[in-house]
Amino acid sequence: TSIVTTANFSQTNNCAGSVAAHSSCTLNVKFSPTTTGARSGSLTITDDNHGVSGSTQTVTLSGTGLAAIAVTLSPASASLALSGTHLFTATITNATNTALNWYVNGVLNGNASQGTLTGSGLTRTFKAPTVNVPAPNPAVIKVASVADPTKFKTANVTVTTTIALTLSPSSSSRALGS
Repeated sequence: TSIVTTANFSQTNNCAGSVAAHSSCTLNVKFSPTTTGARSGSLTITDDNHGVSGSTQTVTLSGTGLAAIAVTLSPASASLALSGTHLFTATITNATNTALNWYVNGVLNGNASQGTLTGSGLTRTFKAPTVNVPAPNPAVIKVASVADPTKFKTANVTVTTTIALTLSPSSSSRALGS
């Protein structure tokens, strides 16, 4: 018995040698398109069907290759002070499910110590922590496809501390040599 696929199809099976009458074996066919669009192929089994050596049974296979999901995130980097905010925009293409998950340093939607993300759809506003810079800094904003989490983009946000400095007196006069 031989089992062969063509084109963008492959197969695995547990059909060791011949299959006895009233028995069965399992064939698994996988579609792995190399381009987009309609694809066709076949699965051909050559055996001794009904005692006829070399008889073939052919199954026509078809599938549609889709473009890979792509995610973008803009801007790729930002810098802001504690409590500062920055708007991020994502796009997702080639996906029927366009839902996205947003993370700050691996935390879904962030938290008070890492910074938070608020908003809906394709935009989120990042708000930096109010007291301490996140660890690690820069914070990593990640947006990932819900349908395929391996499709994601990241952006780095550097959070800086600002120090207010007041000089007193604001001006002074001195005579030379004094």
